[in-house]
Amino acid sequence: MPPDKCITLISTNMDRHTANSTIHPAITAANAVISTPDILESLDSVDVQKIAVRTPIVSLLDEVAALLAEGNKIAVLTSGDPLFYSLGVSFLERFGPDRCVVYPGVTSMQHAAAKFGIPWGGMDAVSAHGRKGFLSLAHAVSRGGPVCLLTDRINSPGSAASFLLQRGVTNYTVHVASRLGCEEEFLWEGSLIDATDRRFSDPNLAFFLPDASLPAPRPLCSGQPESAYAHEGSCITKWPVRAAALAALRIEPHHVVWDIGSGSGSVAVEAASLAHRGHVLAVEREKGRVRNIEENRRRFGAANLDILHASAPECLGKEFTLPKGADICGDAIPSPDRIFIGGGLSGGANKAERLIDLAWEHLRPGGRIVASCVLMSDIHLAWKTLQKLNPDADMFLVQACCSAPLGRDMHLQALNPVFCIAAQKSL
Repeated sequence: MPPDKCITLISTNMDRHTANSTIHPAITAANAVISTPDILESLDSVDVQKIAVRTPIVSLLDEVAALLAEGNKIAVLTSGDPLFYSLGVSFLERFGPDRCVVYPGVTSMQHAAAKFGIPWGGMDAVSAHGRKGFLSLAHAVSRGGPVCLLTDRINSPGSAASFLLQRGVTNYTVHVASRLGCEEEFLWEGSLIDATDRRFSDPNLAFFLPDASLPAPRPLCSGQPESAYAHEGSCITKWPVRAAALAALRIEPHHVVWDIGSGSGSVAVEAASLAHRGHVLAVEREKGRVRNIEENRRRFGAANLDILHASAPECLGKEFTLPKGADICGDAIPSPDRIFIGGGLSGGANKAERLIDLAWEHLRPGGRIVASCVLMSDIHLAWKTLQKLNPDADMFLVQACCSAPLGRDMHLQALNPVFCIAAQKSL
């Protein structure tokens, strides 16, 4: 090992006895060995300082930095490959590849795939380990292919299955591998519903495999007809306006999008398809409409769409926090890159102006707001407020006609004209 390579990251190849049966030379050459308690126990015959993995990981890395400053060499043992959602990634990020040597091994995903006989080429591998919620899983299933999910005690296979079912993703089966490489190794396969009632030994991972024989959500894409959505009366953004507003928002795949005054959630659902590696939040105050958004999320399997039952602008105070028990699929709702205001401007001038001002404060640099308005007073107020925030704000009018039956024939029926005001925040 070159003299500047003072950290060795070693795979134990998913075998808890490997470390004891064939001691890696870097272990005996090290001044300290870092690993999980069960692997460290297998090294009881090796006279070296042993440090168990702990959280927060930053404190462990700080201890390693102090040991390195004293001229010590460190060996880090991982089950599976050190760089596959494993401890080795944190070491590389902190100390850099110039100070690390990596001895790769079979990943936990490869090991489990071999046990089940599941081809893993092209499979999405994501982790919920140590995270809150299943946003990474939501992104993966939106692509419709097989997914390997690394889990933990809180984000278990059963919790992941419940998450998918709640959000309308029903066309997957589950394969769970528990305690790989141990005598208690256990393999299980079944439906999403069956998985919600199961408890699996730790550690484990789950494969979510698409099954063409199971009912799938409707295609998640822009331009859906109003009849595809659950909605109250005319409380839905008509598809031509929806298409124009989404185009004006200029949503990119990784963006965080807020839909304030979401109504039926049609804009939020279609934004979820555009921000398929991002996160969408629908804010709605009316309980009945919230239920419609939930139903529409389920119909289209918009797994990266979260719903906040709250009133704006009250919920958009500077310290924007989510209520306890909020239905959120990530660690939190990050600041938005894009905001659509489809409702909430009719509560009076002061309230509407405050809503736009607060939304602008939350917006990331370079972000965009698009507000849609029908009433003349709302148009004037939104234009005046957004132009104050950015003098280059612009406005466009959406006038469209859609075919409708008339007698034995068809005619074009005009939709209400809708004004959209768009403004972009400077970088």
